[in-house]
Amino acid sequence: MGTNPHIAGELFNLLAGVDIVAVQYKGGGPADMAVIAGEVGVTFGNVSQQIGYVKSGRLRALAVTSAKRIPPCLSCRLSPRRPPDGPVRGL
Repeated sequence: MGTNPHIAGELFNLLAGVDIVAVQYKGGGPADMAVIAGEVGVTFGNVSQQIGYVKSGRLRALAVTSAKRIPPCLSCRLSPRRPPDGPVRGL
């Protein structure tokens, strides 16, 4: 609780006006596996950790929250609603 992906998820809730319930895992790896297995529907993670799953087709990147596209994920869309100058990153 309180990690960058958790904060990114809560910020997404606020900006999108939705209520995605946070499910806590012991790290990004178990969270990624939960999405791949269909246990949960979405995760907010680190690009460097998830890009391999995205490139292999095991995860689908919906958007990045950076101000511009980033080299590992040039095909990823930019989130239309992101913090004005926020450093929060996520896939």
